[in-house]
Amino acid sequence: MSQDPIGLASGELGFYNYVDDCNNELDVLGLKKTYSDPKKLSLTEEGKHHVIDRHWGSHPDWSHKSKWVGNRAEWKTKSRKTFKNPDRISRDGNRYIYEKEFKKPIGKDALGNDLFKSRVVTEANGDLVTSFPQADWK
Repeated sequence: MSQDPIGLASGELGFYNYVDDCNNELDVLGLKKTYSDPKKLSLTEEGKHHVIDRHWGSHPDWSHKSKWVGNRAEWKTKSRKTFKNPDRISRDGNRYIYEKEFKKPIGKDALGNDLFKSRVVTEANGDLVTSFPQADWK
């Protein structure tokens, strides 16, 4: 193993720092991070059940959660749009977070306020973890 060619100029402390996860990131020259993000969103049964149980409908156990507005198909459409054309992408461990702002309300918070932003969380392979409307970027 050799030292990072740009040393401390990367902002990282340590001469041997390269990437956080060598299974998902490449840094051949030690100059930048490149993530291999998912190419396709997979609406798995587990992911769909999670969203429908918590972020669609009026189940009393989840009344504190933000809710999608419209019919059941609309949350899927907004989730796909968020995944395909996000305003922001970030990572949390091996999960990917896609966020997008829409011009019209897409959901309501627990107090009934309109929400214009969406968040879609996927596993590294593109499987849906959750999708919900939100007030602010996280």
